[in-house]
Amino acid sequence: MTSSKSYFRIIIKTLLVVFFLGGCATYQGSYTLPEALQANRDKNRKVMITTVDNDKIEYQKIDMRDGEWVGQKVQNAGRSGFEPISPEAISKIEVERSTQTAANEGGSVLAILGVIVLIPLLIAAAI
Repeated sequence: MTSSKSYFRIIIKTLLVVFFLGGCATYQGSYTLPEALQANRDKNRKVMITTVDNDKIEYQKIDMRDGEWVGQKVQNAGRSGFEPISPEAISKIEVERSTQTAANEGGSVLAILGVIVLIPLLIAAAI
């Protein structure tokens, strides 16, 4: 009986690690401002900009007005004010994952978890 308890402890710990790692990545990739603008317009995805000073700024909307990049921060989403974005101060641009990407990753995680759970259970049943 103790061997089955140890199997279940290992399975539970593995599941917890996989779930925590799967939930960490909400933004992905490194984009240019035009690519981020297109993703923001087409799919209404938020944009995370990391500056050269290592500040992370999350924008609900970005746009180009009068030849200048502007963005509306997430905490100011209720307001209509856009702030200027300086392209020279940007070190990285990330775009929020789409719901389809998250669903695909969730399906693969479930498949992996199924294999991880089934193999020890089959071994335990064979013993």
